[in-house]
Parts: sequence; structure tokens; C-alpha cells
Amino acid sequence: MSRRFPDGAVVRVRALFPPGHCRTPHYTRGRCGTVLGVADHQPNPEALAYGRDGLPRLVARAWVDTGFRERLLADVNLAALELGIDAGGIPIRAIANEPRTHNVIVCTLSSCYPRLLLGPSPDWYKARAYRSRVVREPRTVLAEFGLE
Repeated sequence: MSRRFPDGAVVRVRALFPPGHCRTPHYTRGRCGTVLGVADHQPNPEALAYGRDGLPRLVARAWVDTGFRERLLADVNLAALELGIDAGGIPIRAIANEPRTHNVIVCTLSSCYPRLLLGPSPDWYKARAYRSRVVREPRTVLAEFGLE
């Protein structure tokens, strides 16, 4: 994956305030700074908290391996097994985003989130405010996540 900003680039952090959890600290939002370097891939702290290794696997692999991406789109459960991930017995369907189409999946009860595959769902995903708002105004919510 290529870097978006080179060392020395002056950048501004988006001043977005999405509902629920966001990893961008409030004190940095809307502020300018200079890219000093890129930290290597860091484990996902939420996954670490639940005893998993926190390393991106399924989606990250699909980003860099087109063959795996095609297998994932054809059969999520089987593709997950290639990485040693047991997705459970319920068939899961993957839908790819396209350059002009971003898919949003909303479960009104948060009971269909694929926990075995992705780990525990983040708190913001379960928040009633997020679920109801993403159904009413999906493009606005996606823009707040940086997907314009």
C-alpha cells in the first residue's frame, strides 16, 4: 500500500466529530502539522483488549492480494479458513466497495455483526444514534468517516 503523504508534508487533520468512538484525538482535529514519518502497522487495540493479536488479516489481505479478494467475495467463510480464521457456521457474504459506491451495512439490533470474523463490534456501531442516523443520512455519515 502506498503512502498518502510523504515525510515533510504539511497536513490538516479533518475536523470531524462522528458519533461514538473515534481514534482521532479531539485536540488534533482541525489542526495542521508536519508528517515526520510513518509508524509501522500497529495492532488494533480493541482486538488486543479481547485477547486477539490485533493484526489486520482478512480485509487487509484482500487489499493487497487480488486473488484472495476474489475468493473472499465468492465465499467469505472459505477464504477466512485460508488465514486460519474460523468465521463460524453462518454463511457470510462480502460486498466490495467500488470507486463511486460505498456499501453500508446496518444491523438494527447489532446481533448480525460477524464477531468470530472481525472481533467484537465497536461501541459506536452499537449506538442507537449511529444506527438510526446512518439509515436516515448514509452519505453524511460516510463523509464524517472520511469517505466522500
